[in-house]
Amino acid sequence: MNVLPRKVFNLTKQLCCSQIRCITSRVKKKPMKVQLKIKRPAEPVVKPQPPDDVYFIDKWRRNLLSVTEALEELRHIRELEERFLLDGEKNELLYATVFLNMRYTEPENNKRKYMGDIEGRLFYPCMFTSDWKVLAVVSGEEEEEMARIAGSDIIGGENLIPMIANDEIEFDFICATPTSVNLLTPVRKQLKEKFPSKKNGNLQNNIGEAVNKLKSVVLYKSKDRQENFTVPCGRVDFSAEDVDTNLHRLVKEMYKHRHAKIPAESYLTDLTLSTSLSTMYPLDIASYLPPKQQPKQEKPALPQWEEDLLVMNKLKQML
Repeated sequence: MNVLPRKVFNLTKQLCCSQIRCITSRVKKKPMKVQLKIKRPAEPVVKPQPPDDVYFIDKWRRNLLSVTEALEELRHIRELEERFLLDGEKNELLYATVFLNMRYTEPENNKRKYMGDIEGRLFYPCMFTSDWKVLAVVSGEEEEEMARIAGSDIIGGENLIPMIANDEIEFDFICATPTSVNLLTPVRKQLKEKFPSKKNGNLQNNIGEAVNKLKSVVLYKSKDRQENFTVPCGRVDFSAEDVDTNLHRLVKEMYKHRHAKIPAESYLTDLTLSTSLSTMYPLDIASYLPPKQQPKQEKPALPQWEEDLLVMNKLKQML
């Protein structure tokens, strides 16, 4: 092969580079055209409205019913149940679900606190019997007859004391009269809260009235910091006035447990009416809330000359 010497190769390389420089220097550069673009403000995008009416749960306006309207709906459901359920109750219980605001804010440290669980007994004006087992302690034949007519499950006197002490009989409530309550002294520690007292309504002169009250008593209790609980308030065949009267009594009982730092207007948040197999029908709670307390109007200040005149009259009386 014919190989060029190294000097000749370097010479040719230098010549080629000089030719390229000359060619590029002769080419005229064209001026650049600059176009200024003005950005216009973007037009607001109009979002299309949704085809359905969608609301957040807290913004949703519910259809609040009166007691009469809620009873009509529940009775209609009761008729449907009787058609398809052969073993359904004709006179079913009504249940009221109470929703309360049981939390308050401490002004010192702005901490939210729970006022505590509530429990108690409730006696309705329009009573209805329940399945409570009542024991009546009597001290004569007249009291025994009155307790039997009222529907007491267990009736007796001194013969019941050893049976109570040995837990041989089961009962939910016990009632007595002022003359027969002394018979229960040996088992007072065993009975504890069941011991008859005027506060609980199971110590009365009329043993028949005590049995009727205990047969229709309603127990309520909130558990595990739940702010709602369900309480029986009547039966399906009750009139709207009777149910409304019982609901007012129920709300009044709930307000006895209200903490002083919780406003009365925001304590009761909701109230519903239902049966065991129906949905909850929300009621209008405006009529169940306590009336708003109007602020006290301050007396207008007296003019200075009247105040001076009053002071002068008091000084004259003292002299």
